[in-house]
Amino acid sequence: MIFEKLPGGKIPENIFRKEEHMPLIWLLVGILIGLLVSRFIFKDKPIGSLRVDQSDPDSGTYLFLEIDRGGMDDIYKKQTVRLRVKIEDYISHK
Repeated sequence: MIFEKLPGGKIPENIFRKEEHMPLIWLLVGILIGLLVSRFIFKDKPIGSLRVDQSDPDSGTYLFLEIDRGGMDDIYKKQTVRLRVKIEDYISHK
């Protein structure tokens, strides 16, 4: 075993002491908290909705872009945008 190569062939007593590993544990906890917080802060917010209407079986699917107030500014500022998808059929099939 690896511990047999140590002087005396014994495991040092202080190798598993919790007090020495606490700074490393707190560092890892801080990194995880930072990653979670930054994920919510820098998450893209949707600028509008893409409405999908499949109510007319004779024609294809219709797509409508509904932009929220202030959403046009984001279209010009960003290369990619995020949309909510709403699947709504407005013509009933009775």
